[in-house]
Amino acid sequence: MSTFVAAGQQYVNFLEQRINTILVSPAAVNGLVVICLTILLTVSDAFETGHLAVGHQITLWLVFSALLVSQLYGLSRILLVKYSDTFLRRVGAIGLTIALTVVLMTVELHLLKYTPLLPKQPDPFLEFLIFIAKPVIAVSALVLLSQLIPIQQQIKAYQLQALQTIRQSSAPQELDSILNMNCIQHVHAHDHYLEIGCTDQHFFVRGRMKDALAKLSDMKGIQVHRSHWVSRTNIAQVRREGRDLKLVLGDGSIVPVARSRAHLLAEWK
Repeated sequence: MSTFVAAGQQYVNFLEQRINTILVSPAAVNGLVVICLTILLTVSDAFETGHLAVGHQITLWLVFSALLVSQLYGLSRILLVKYSDTFLRRVGAIGLTIALTVVLMTVELHLLKYTPLLPKQPDPFLEFLIFIAKPVIAVSALVLLSQLIPIQQQIKAYQLQALQTIRQSSAPQELDSILNMNCIQHVHAHDHYLEIGCTDQHFFVRGRMKDALAKLSDMKGIQVHRSHWVSRTNIAQVRREGRDLKLVLGDGSIVPVARSRAHLLAEWK
């Protein structure tokens, strides 16, 4: 009995490992989604293509699904990685991804009507865009949901790579010598390390925020968040997102403002 239970547990562990491997692999996830979409669209007589031969339908919807999934993944990877610093920017990136995919799919399906693969009379483009938008938006939302884990992995990998680049480019200097410079623009605390941005270079050194603040007390700057100190000359814009405030710095990076510290900006103005 114990042998049987052990064998069963090993099989369950193996199955969980395989599932986890698939979930974090973009190629595996996207391949499964393409297959599922192809089957679903073929058996559901999508776009009234049931009169076509089965092989013809499968080919058509395989092309459609591959275009949809590959474009969604490519666009989301580009936009979400670039705009991943805040929740609202991520939502905006997802919305832009879906909108661009709708336009691309409309153009591609419109062009397919001039081929034997989709033997239908071409419609006016704007009407066809409106017709295509609803099903493509619905399917796109489901596809992006299925890609959630791979996309998160890509974002984390990008952020880690950026952090490693900062570490590699940092000169091996002590915290005190860096903070004694007059070009400090931004200090960002990462656990036990500080990322210090100067006018023309970055440093990544071991240190605590409170030690940096003690050194920066004579400089014209504001601690707008427990993890962020910024030079007042480096604030390009104060942006409101709902109830929250964000600072846009001179290099385009976004810094959150703690609600308990928002009054510091008002006093500064």
